[in-house]
Amino acid sequence: MEDTATAEISRAQLWQWRRHRVPIGGGGPLTDEMYAKERDRRGIRAALARRWRRTPVRRPPRLLDQLVLDDTFAEFLTVAGASILDRDAHAQ
Repeated sequence: MEDTATAEISRAQLWQWRRHRVPIGGGGPLTDEMYAKERDRRGIRAALARRWRRTPVRRPPRLLDQLVLDDTFAEFLTVAGASILDRDAHAQ
């Protein structure tokens, strides 16, 4: 439960920083490009891919990207995540 809460707070903060063009560490506002560069630099995409390989899902979802880059704030990441898992399960 604590992991979900931490993920929820983190993705909400990223969405808000991007949406409201908050300056990040003196480097200007968080842009889509800055987000993608930092995500890749920190290896988040690779970590998510490794974790999802242990599940029956065929491809790692881009849930974080969807939640951070969408123009509309998703109420809960678990709802969006369940939707992706359902789509992948039906595609198999």
